[in-house]
Amino acid sequence: MLVDVCGVKPTERTMVCVLSAALQFGVLQTGACVHGFVEKTINSPENDVFIGTGLVDMYSKCGSLIIMKEKNVLTWTAMTTGLAIHGKGKQA
Repeated sequence: MLVDVCGVKPTERTMVCVLSAALQFGVLQTGACVHGFVEKTINSPENDVFIGTGLVDMYSKCGSLIIMKEKNVLTWTAMTTGLAIHGKGKQA
């Protein structure tokens, strides 16, 4: 998946963009497939704040919150927004 004929693999930044696109189109299955690809190809994605925030954003907006080890302001914003969208303001 996602490797061209020259053997070039997408970067972490590219994968976050693909996650965002899947979310914008409302295709959770594609986002889940991208998550699986990230887990298999990127070393320690759970410690990568950029990838983790993209995953938190995607899953929380779909109603399923995941927890990361490393967090920053953007991660907390993504979690709070996802909870608020689903009417869980007090939990946020």
